[in-house]
Amino acid sequence: MEYKTDAQRRMAEVLFSLELRATYYEADGFFIVKQGKGTKKKKKEKFLIHEGDFQDEEISGTLKKAYTCITFTPAGKMTYDADGENVIVKMCKNCGKIFLSRKPPEGTESCCPVCGQDSVMYLSENGTIPEWYESECEQELKGLKGLIDAKEWERSLATRDGSNTDKFKSLIRRLYRTPRCISLDEEKLQKIADLAKKFPNMQEPINYILQYAGTAALKQNKALSFRPFVLVGGPGCGKTAFVTELCKLIMDKQALKIDLGNEVADFSLTGCDPSFKNGKIGLIAASLLADEDGGQPLKNPVIHMDELDKVKGNHNYSVETVFYALLERCNARRFFDNYLGINIDASGINYIFTANTLEGIPKPIVNRLHVFTIRNYTPEELKGCVLDSFYENWLSGNDMEREYLPARLSDEVRERILEECSNDPRSIEDAIGKIFMETKTTDQESGQLIALFSSEEMSLGWKKFCGTKPISRLPWTLPSNFLEIKEDIHILNTITSVQDKIATV
Repeated sequence: MEYKTDAQRRMAEVLFSLELRATYYEADGFFIVKQGKGTKKKKKEKFLIHEGDFQDEEISGTLKKAYTCITFTPAGKMTYDADGENVIVKMCKNCGKIFLSRKPPEGTESCCPVCGQDSVMYLSENGTIPEWYESECEQELKGLKGLIDAKEWERSLATRDGSNTDKFKSLIRRLYRTPRCISLDEEKLQKIADLAKKFPNMQEPINYILQYAGTAALKQNKALSFRPFVLVGGPGCGKTAFVTELCKLIMDKQALKIDLGNEVADFSLTGCDPSFKNGKIGLIAASLLADEDGGQPLKNPVIHMDELDKVKGNHNYSVETVFYALLERCNARRFFDNYLGINIDASGINYIFTANTLEGIPKPIVNRLHVFTIRNYTPEELKGCVLDSFYENWLSGNDMEREYLPARLSDEVRERILEECSNDPRSIEDAIGKIFMETKTTDQESGQLIALFSSEEMSLGWKKFCGTKPISRLPWTLPSNFLEIKEDIHILNTITSVQDKIATV
């Protein structure tokens, strides 16, 4: 049989599974359900179950007189049309029949309409049909549940001793809340695309992220999700700097960075058993608890795994084995955290790896990653946009007074900097500092220390080429010392109009 909508198809499956006698009216898209035996004293209950509002008001009025009308939503929630009360699904433990009803007032029993006994149990108390969606994956994407299973939570809680129960409960409650998802709006997408101006050798990974962002635009929750990838390139090609800025644009803050070159133990990712003195939650679970104020968990954070080629798999606690679970979404749906003692849905986490080479990295791990080979900067790029980027970082990182430094470095100064660092990007900021010391001088007119201006700029007037002091982004308020002075001021009179002002002159 064909149904008008997927929700109506699902409702037909639900009514069939519940063994409720139902007839589907294809033209109008609603169901007629009858329940109970029907006697002289009590007629069979007749329900009309429809999706949304009736389009035909005349039909609507006629049917509502003959039937108890129930509305169901695409999310699987059923309510009575008359008063909006939730429809309760019950099962009689005596005869095994399932039926629809209202929830009785507290302290009263609800009798089965078939056998008349009061041995009733609820299958749904909030009007939402259990397991409404077609798959667990789809249900999670709809945001109807958190990142853990409630039954596992209860079993794990039962094994806890009193010493860490409160902390455990706090973490679990946060993970059980409906997660929020990171999505990229047009402004963020443009900023990510603009990274190519700063990192000209990163166009391929930038396009890769934009491609997945385009797919996310058609998801119901707009969540950004991409296949894990690795940037492979020599030292100084900008891998780490690029990933740092990319993650900050995506997450609006610094992403979790794990330095794999420091022999990271597997339990740092999977958590340490609470029986140990320093036991704590693993980094994977911690990344999902993105909001420090205890808010919603985060479904799809980004984690930066640096120096993948430095992983040493020859010790007992290597993280290498953990990657096999994390990098396959089907396995990551049930990622076990040792501290919490439960499985967590970590399938939404996005991973970006960086490495100098693929040599020594196990093939099963490489096969799970999209590999980007990053070339070194060309001399033109180093002298242009790359040096601009390093200069901006140097100005910001050292909180320099920009009005006494060049807004943009001249070709003469650029060549001196690159010569000093031997065209090695890793040494550019050190070279800027050295050339700063070599070019610093005192302006004879103002007595102000200036630096990094070329000889030509000095002869033409350095003020024509200097930067400007940035205006603070913080909201402006009266300085505290001014507020103290203001409190001591005694106002003698108030001028209320222009005429009053003129009269006082």
